[in-house]
Amino acid sequence: MDVNGSRFALFLGDDWATCTDSAGNAFSLLWKGHVPGVDADLGWDHRRKELTLRPEVFTFPAGKRDVPPRLVDRRGAGADVFGNWYWIGPDARSILVESSGDGATTRFWPGVAAAVPQRLGTFGPVAPAPVASPERRLVGAAVTDDHFLVAGTLDPPGLLVFDLLTGGPPMELPWPGDASFTPFDIARRPGGGVFVLDVEHRAVWELDRNFHVVPVVQPAPEAAPGGSFAPVGGTAAPLQPEIGASEATPIEPDAIAVEALPDGGFLVLYANASAGESLVAQYADGVEVGIPAAVGDAVSDLEVVAFDMTLVGTTLFVADRGGNQSYAFTLALTDAGPTLTLQPLYYPMRLFGGKGIVAANHQAWYDFGDGWIPLAAQPRAQFVESGIAQTPVLDSGRPGCVWHRLTIDAVLPPDTALSVSTTAADDEAALGLGGWIPEPPPVLRASGSEVPFVDAGPYATYELLFQRAVGRYLQVRLELDGNGRGSPRVRAMRAWYPRFSYLERYLPGVYRQDPISSSFLDRYLANVEGLSTALEDQIAAVQVLFRPESTPVEWLDWLASWFDLALDPMWDEARRRLFLANAMQFFAARGTMRGVEIALRFVLDRCVDQSVYTSTHPPALATARIVESFRTRSTPGVVFGDPTDAEPLWVATSAARWQPAQGRDALNAGYAAFVSDPGAAYPLVDPGGNASAGWRAFSQAALGFVPEAADPARWRAFLSRRYPNAAAAAAAEQLAGPAPADFSDIDPPAALPADGAGLLDWFQFQSVVLPTERKAHRFSVLLPWPLHVTDGSGAELDHVQLSSLAQRVVDVQKPAHTTFDVKFFWAAFRIGEARLGDDTLLASGSRIPELIEPAVLGRDYVGTSTLAGPVASDELRRNVPPEPPAPQPNPCDPATEQAAEEEAT
Repeated sequence: MDVNGSRFALFLGDDWATCTDSAGNAFSLLWKGHVPGVDADLGWDHRRKELTLRPEVFTFPAGKRDVPPRLVDRRGAGADVFGNWYWIGPDARSILVESSGDGATTRFWPGVAAAVPQRLGTFGPVAPAPVASPERRLVGAAVTDDHFLVAGTLDPPGLLVFDLLTGGPPMELPWPGDASFTPFDIARRPGGGVFVLDVEHRAVWELDRNFHVVPVVQPAPEAAPGGSFAPVGGTAAPLQPEIGASEATPIEPDAIAVEALPDGGFLVLYANASAGESLVAQYADGVEVGIPAAVGDAVSDLEVVAFDMTLVGTTLFVADRGGNQSYAFTLALTDAGPTLTLQPLYYPMRLFGGKGIVAANHQAWYDFGDGWIPLAAQPRAQFVESGIAQTPVLDSGRPGCVWHRLTIDAVLPPDTALSVSTTAADDEAALGLGGWIPEPPPVLRASGSEVPFVDAGPYATYELLFQRAVGRYLQVRLELDGNGRGSPRVRAMRAWYPRFSYLERYLPGVYRQDPISSSFLDRYLANVEGLSTALEDQIAAVQVLFRPESTPVEWLDWLASWFDLALDPMWDEARRRLFLANAMQFFAARGTMRGVEIALRFVLDRCVDQSVYTSTHPPALATARIVESFRTRSTPGVVFGDPTDAEPLWVATSAARWQPAQGRDALNAGYAAFVSDPGAAYPLVDPGGNASAGWRAFSQAALGFVPEAADPARWRAFLSRRYPNAAAAAAAEQLAGPAPADFSDIDPPAALPADGAGLLDWFQFQSVVLPTERKAHRFSVLLPWPLHVTDGSGAELDHVQLSSLAQRVVDVQKPAHTTFDVKFFWAAFRIGEARLGDDTLLASGSRIPELIEPAVLGRDYVGTSTLAGPVASDELRRNVPPEPPAPQPNPCDPATEQAAEEEAT
């Protein structure tokens, strides 16, 4: 609603599904293909959520002299994990390889005989004699998941298996003589093994990762006669049954290709050139599933005569028999059979050699000359030239309602246009009786959307004023026109009602006496009303600019300027809004350790929410950890979360510690007993030599600290703050000799002071004053490693960039009189040192080299990084079949964070 009380009917997103075409067919059915025999001239872009003309697949016209590939030209092919390509040579008796290193094509099998070195002056052939090719013919090839190259042989029938990891000659797998076998196409089987298509005998064989035939139906074991005992006479059943034709999956004729499915089973491609059609059938457990799917598109009357196919994810690529292009279909597997939805993309195949199309490294490839290049969609858009969308009946609820204006958010490429017609009436049944009334062409609004502070993005807003749309009910007819190469892209449409008329509200009735002139004046004043209403709407809605959750994204920097700061370009929109919404809490904590923690978590955490400002207890595995040094004056830093603390372990004893009230004699006696010397007195400084270790151990156990050599200046400053003058200090310390005139005449004690104030002063100076001064105004910022933080372009920051980023953040937020350092840690749990809590995650962090970045010359130090080099991939291990990657959980999902906390606890 605007400031004048006008409302609008909105069409946005799924609202377009309620529209119909000119024949009354609902778009919600047409776009899903549920209306047979009816073509929808309009399409729906599910990714952009916009209405377009129906896209069509560009079909490359075949030339008069084009020679299409033949099925006999098909060569089995495959690629290994290193990018090397293998395929059967043109003689059908050799295997070629294209190296991923230099791109050269050489013969892989059989190998070329090494040239015999010739002595100078001897006669011999100019060129070495070629190695004779083997007699067996090769048909079909594939590279398995566990790195075997499998090729089919015709004479004798069987398979050749090459080990691509260890090398060596191929392993021959001849087929038993009583089982008919003529391989034609071979497909990689997920987890290892292959599917072999036998066109001549109409069968598909499945071989597991050990190249054993997987029977279609597992035979039930026969019960031995006489109970569980074996018969005395007779022959025992063989351990491995002979291969028979019943163990293959029977298929129909005209099969030309087989492709494995990721969840078991396979697809078979049938092509009948004489009938001009192709089918894709699904098989599982030895039987066909549902009804085969036609390779084509019923809406655009496209029928493809297939040459080959390959599957990449859920996209099935089918090469056309003409050899000029491939078609991409979205494959869906149902109990009723497979369904193919044509993708309106153009995949050309330049100079296709006919060896086939192959899936490798999550892409589809085709042969080009002596190499292989990936299939890539080319920008060759093609659309129908016009389409009509009719809105459902719009009800204003007001008889005689004068409908105001229509605004459309759309993109109009060159040579495209939008046309609008309307029909209105007070009786819904009378709609359309007067025909569709054309409206003026929509005009581009230079000021953008009429809705205040709404960013339409790449879409422009077009507007028209309704001319004769009067009545309670209204229908709008939107016509999209193009030139076949482009299409209007309509995102949203708003029909405003009722019209706020300056003529009705502000001018005397004399201006409305003549219907013709009053109609012109009303429409003329609507131009002024449109400008004024837009400004008044912005004034009325200006409060949305001061709310971080509602202000448009382009206004966030302006809102931040009210706090005299600039937002970091690395922050996303959600992080910016969160910062502005909690700016008062942020500035209130500035200059404190709490403010430093908030700033670090806000910048470095992958997922931030309101708890960053409200929760005083960081979550499990918090990104940043701050350890103030004064806390470690009498306790190891590891207790406070600093696993990098290099101080030695302390041994805690159950004996009570010495206190000054017990007197120095008690301390001396305890030290004498500890060192087994009855006459020993406790020294105030390290005695050195062999006695040093015992003195330090006794000091830590009896006093709780190890005394330091006192600095005279610090000792005198300590006394000056405790006593009014030097004489009072000397009296309390029980110093011998004349009373000192100044504190500079008082030296630190060389032996244990006498009982009383002097002994207490020494104890407090050593246990409190010196450790506090040494640790005061210092803190450490600890960051876990690895820490996944990205910059504005999405690239992850290395440890040097992370350290620099943390330095800048802390410099801005820390108290002015403090100093700090930034360190990385790998675990809060170490052997011999444990800090148990909700941030201890076992088996996740350590100092293994994989967690340390490779060294960079001139930047890193020896011992803090590793030498760069490839790490052996799990794909090269054959003990476990490779598994498809598991879906990664959303790190910002509350359920994921809760699971991490439970695992850490």
